Amino acid sequence: MSVTAIVSLDTQTTPSLPTEAIVTREGKDYIFIRTAGDTHTDDYGHDDHDTHNHSEESLVFERVQVIRGASDLGYTEIQPITPLPDNAVVIVRGAFFVMAMMTETGGHSH
Repeated sequence: MSVTAIVSLDTQTTPSLPTEAIVTREGKDYIFIRTAGDTHTDDYGHDDHDTHNHSEESLVFERVQVIRGASDLGYTEIQPITPLPDNAVVIVRGAFFVMAMMTETGGHSH
C-alpha cells in the first residue's frame, strides 16, 4: 500500500486564485478585474435614477499581468506585476471568454 500526501512545512500565505482565473496570451499570464459599472439609458433618456428604469449595467474589465507561482489543488499562486486595488473584484470564472472578447479582431466572412 502507498499513500500520496501533501505536507505543509510553514505558515506562509500568498495570493492565489482558482487556476481557471488565469489566462495565457502570447507567453504572458493575466487575470481580469472588474473596474467599473456603467449604466446605459434607454430610448427615452431614462437612467438609473429615474422611476422608469430600463437601463442595464455594463461590466468593464481590466487585464492585469501576473506571474504564476506554484499550483496545487486547483489554485495557483499569483504575483501581480502592478499592485491590485484593495477592493479589486477578480473574475474567477469565464476569464478565457473575457480574454476572447477583448482580443477579438472582428468577424469572419464566408
